[in-house]
Amino acid sequence: MNDTVYENILIGNFLYFLGYQSCLIHHQNKQEKPEKVSANSAQKTPAKDVHRAINLFQQTPTDRLLGDVHLNFGGRNLLIEFKAFNNESDTKENNKRESLIDKIKQLEPNERKDMLSFSHKCHYLGYQSDPERFTLDFVKYVDLQSKFPPCEMLSFSNKILTDNDTGVERDNFKRYLEILKAALVKSGRSFSTAGIHINISDDDQFTFTICSSIEELVDAISDALENTLTAAPQG
Repeated sequence: MNDTVYENILIGNFLYFLGYQSCLIHHQNKQEKPEKVSANSAQKTPAKDVHRAINLFQQTPTDRLLGDVHLNFGGRNLLIEFKAFNNESDTKENNKRESLIDKIKQLEPNERKDMLSFSHKCHYLGYQSDPERFTLDFVKYVDLQSKFPPCEMLSFSNKILTDNDTGVERDNFKRYLEILKAALVKSGRSFSTAGIHINISDDDQFTFTICSSIEELVDAISDALENTLTAAPQG
């Protein structure tokens, strides 16, 4: 099985698990919410029930404006790359990561601090650490070769679903993607890992855009962000 097909299978596993975990959390919250008492009577009414909407798109080179569908929404944005395995001897992947770190280091101190913070919040790599396990581990992309332990799929899914500090808002996501695009060009790779962009709107609705090439995905989302911000009314 080639890497692209396998990486897409990993993405499918992750999305299935994320949806399953979302349902569990939703059910637990529903069970734990106390019933509301009407102000005009002692009659109890059920607490408000919240449902998540899920939108899933497949990004291809011919769908350059697909990202416009969901980048008009506010909220949080994440970029996750997927590989079959996290191979420390993967020279090309290491070069890509080092190119990103080099680009960040070239920034002014305050901007450098911001970019590292944005990267830690929004850019991850998911991989199958054990071929016998039906699960994934996740690491912050800039910490790919660090000694920090990975985050297993359950914990990572819960972070996405419940932690508002996971992901960055639109303007800062655009700033980070500009640095990432420059790093991808510098690394000289035209095609590497599969990837997914996740947008979680302010009202907690999810939109996913999947692409078999992280380079094409970053280009498309960057273009869509540029179009969205250009079209936005000036305040």
